[in-house]
Amino acid sequence: MTSDPSTTNPSRQAAFRGVRWFQPSHHREPAQALLRGHRPRRGAAAPGRDATVGIDITCPSCRHDDRVQRVPAIRATGTTTVYGTDYHSGVAVGSTGLIPVVGSSTTERTYTTSLSQSLALAPLQQHSGKLVSIGLILVIPALFGILFAVINSSDPELTSCLPVFIVANFLFITALATPSLFLFWIASHRTRRNSRIAKGISISKHIWSAGHYCHRCGYCFWPYPIAPGIPARQAITPENYRRIVWGSGGYANL
Repeated sequence: MTSDPSTTNPSRQAAFRGVRWFQPSHHREPAQALLRGHRPRRGAAAPGRDATVGIDITCPSCRHDDRVQRVPAIRATGTTTVYGTDYHSGVAVGSTGLIPVVGSSTTERTYTTSLSQSLALAPLQQHSGKLVSIGLILVIPALFGILFAVINSSDPELTSCLPVFIVANFLFITALATPSLFLFWIASHRTRRNSRIAKGISISKHIWSAGHYCHRCGYCFWPYPIAPGIPARQAITPENYRRIVWGSGGYANL
C-alpha cells in the first residue's frame, strides 16, 4: 500500500505530473534569528515623540511635529558656497601704445538665508592679519623719523636748544606713528574678541545643537532641559534663541 507523499513528509509537494522533492534548509531559521537579533530596537512612542529615545519634539506653540527641524540642520542647509570664474578686461600701456588685456579669476561666494543667519552659533570672527600688515608698512616713516632725530641729536649746534629739538621730534614721530598704532590697537582688540568667541563656543555648542525650529509657526524651542537657565518646552523667537545661546558662551555683547 502506497501512502501519499504529501501527507507523510511535509517537504514533498505533489505536482499534477510527477512529484517534486524539496530539501528543507537547515540554515533558514538561524539566519532569520540572526536578522531579528540585528534589528534596531525601537520602543513604542506616542505621536510626536522620537521612537528611538522617546523625546517629545512637538512644537509647544502649534502642537505639531511635521515641520520641526533641528537648528544645526537649518544652519547647514541654509548656507551655500558657490565657486565660479570671473572674467576681466582692460587696457594697459605698453611700449607700442595701448594694449587690451583680458584675464580671469576664480571666485568664491557664500550665500546664507536670513533664517540661517538668525540661528548662528556665534558671531563671525574678524580677521586681523591685514591690519597688522598695513600697520607695519605705515610704521616705516616713523622709524625713519627716529633715525633722523638720533643722527641730528649729535650736532653741536643743537646744544643750546636741545629740549626744543627733543619735543619737536617727539611730536613729529608720534604723528607719523599714530596710524600704525591705531591699526595695531584694532588688531589686538579683534584678537581678544576672537579668542573669547572660540573659548565660549565650546560651552554654547551643546546648547545650540539641541535646539529645534518649527517652520509652521516660526518659533524655536528646546524639547527637554539641556542646562540650568535654559527654558525647556517654551516657544521663543529666533532672535531670543540666539541671544540665549550667545549668552551661555559669554559673547552676547560682542
